[in-house]
Amino acid sequence: MDSSPPSTSPRGHPNLLLQIRTLVSWCTNNGIVIDGRLQIQPENAAPGVTVFSSEEFIPSSVTLVKIPKSSVLSVKSSSVASMINTISYGLEAQLELALALYLEIAKGESSKWYGYLQSLPYKVDLPVFWDFESEDVDVYTDGRAALNWLEGTEVHKRLRLSTEGKESVLSIINSFYEDKIAPILSKCFGTFPKPQLDEFYHAYSLVSSRAFLVDAYHGLSMVPIADAFNHTTDNHVHLESEFEVCPECGSLRECPHDQDSCDTNLLQSGSSTDTIEEDNCYEMVSNCAIAPHSEVFNTYGETLSNAQLLVQYGFILDVNENDRITWSLEEVYQNVVQMLGEVDVLPTTLTLDLIRALWSQAGKRSDVQFTGGESELLYYCDSNWSTTLTNGNTDSSDTFCINSDGKVSRQLWIFCALFQVFVISSKIHDSSFEADAQYREEAAVVVLDLINQMITAQQRIEADMEIQNEEMELDDESPANSEIESENIRNLLSETASTILLLCHQRLSEIGPKDMDISTIDLGNMLDDLPNDRPRTRLAITHIMTEMSILNTCIGTWSEFPRTQTVHLLELGPVHIRIGPYAVYCQSFKASHSFQLS
Repeated sequence: MDSSPPSTSPRGHPNLLLQIRTLVSWCTNNGIVIDGRLQIQPENAAPGVTVFSSEEFIPSSVTLVKIPKSSVLSVKSSSVASMINTISYGLEAQLELALALYLEIAKGESSKWYGYLQSLPYKVDLPVFWDFESEDVDVYTDGRAALNWLEGTEVHKRLRLSTEGKESVLSIINSFYEDKIAPILSKCFGTFPKPQLDEFYHAYSLVSSRAFLVDAYHGLSMVPIADAFNHTTDNHVHLESEFEVCPECGSLRECPHDQDSCDTNLLQSGSSTDTIEEDNCYEMVSNCAIAPHSEVFNTYGETLSNAQLLVQYGFILDVNENDRITWSLEEVYQNVVQMLGEVDVLPTTLTLDLIRALWSQAGKRSDVQFTGGESELLYYCDSNWSTTLTNGNTDSSDTFCINSDGKVSRQLWIFCALFQVFVISSKIHDSSFEADAQYREEAAVVVLDLINQMITAQQRIEADMEIQNEEMELDDESPANSEIESENIRNLLSETASTILLLCHQRLSEIGPKDMDISTIDLGNMLDDLPNDRPRTRLAITHIMTEMSILNTCIGTWSEFPRTQTVHLLELGPVHIRIGPYAVYCQSFKASHSFQLS
């Protein structure tokens, strides 16, 4: 590491330059070492600071910043640690850290972190607060309009997300403020001025956009200088820390908390001063070469979508390969149940719990999976599907989704296929199925075997689509049943494709203002005509253009999948399936009406 002090850029407002000098001086006094080849500069696009390289080339694998653990602001290191709960992650952790940050900011120059805190931006514009009434009418109007545009999008879903799934993020923040802020302030400061809601919003925004999860002791923390680097997916530096430390004292080494009794002299032996110093620091390390006079970027997360970036950090990228349209298991279930209910073929016993159980079974079977590489229609996303759903976690952003290329995750395809198999196998859901565990297990085997046949057929059809739609041939060990099974499998695949299309159309209909029928071309024209004083609306419209484009791409590719023109759910004739001592008959279904698929 170059030991010369970091430089500050001559450009920028005098107040910002003074803030940067104060920050650098505070860093020096608190043991933070910044490589002299880095420059701390005022941010151009927004209030705050950023980091540039100087005139010298910086190679990869170089430690550019050393940050003592004692300099980070966490719930445990704050002056009111005894009054605040320590939560490792999630919205509650953000709120607790925001409270600690709010109290430190309120202390002014008497805070240990004042030199750092005074350099933080005075405004971070997050969508969660766009509905907050502002003194500036234009800003408030812009925020309300932007939120209206974001209806039905991934951003809207995240703003509505809570641990119970019933409250908005904003309502949880407000409840936390009302229940905790005033009592703690009165304990800490006595006759302290009345707390201001907008000031707590500011603290929360800083935490949302700048905090790092550093280790098991400090948890979510404000990390000076590390938070000065802007984000890109092609980042130059990253934060290195050892997460597995003692949650009681923060030690990376063996400590008294590791066992009930131990020899402290023994624990202290064999530890060099240099090693202990390394253990007590977080480091910003270059992961690629950095050219002179260029902005140095960190990454806030390599898999963050624009929806996540907008909600957490207040910005989006022009192009983001991590963008996706997502559904929770519950959302897919509700959408498909509504669709099948409209044509009167839904088994009354097709409950969400039943779907969860079968999905868990599918996750345990190694043969229920696709082989080979990705296709034009489907892609593989790595997720632990069996545990995710059985543990009740509905955050399935990496499971039931359509990616930025408009490809459907294989898990979403299998889930849609399960529904279609259930429709033609409704006799599985009789009283025996409900009462007899062995019956259920054997029925599940039959259903999953049928899913495997569908997977094989799906892959063959996709291969045929690539060679001018040549007719697919299905091999079968039983020639007498091959024609029936081929027809049945084709019908199931057709219905699965139709389900995916209907999911896409349903999501498209939910995006944006309810009283507007818009296209991406219309939105592009709106952006061209949008005044410069509507930055929030510009962000919102830009984002929904991306989501609509993903859905339209998916619709375009799946519309080419071979399907019967008019589908009756489903006319299969009597198919006799034998499972152990039980016989399950998938009888003919004739819907009260059929529907045309375009």
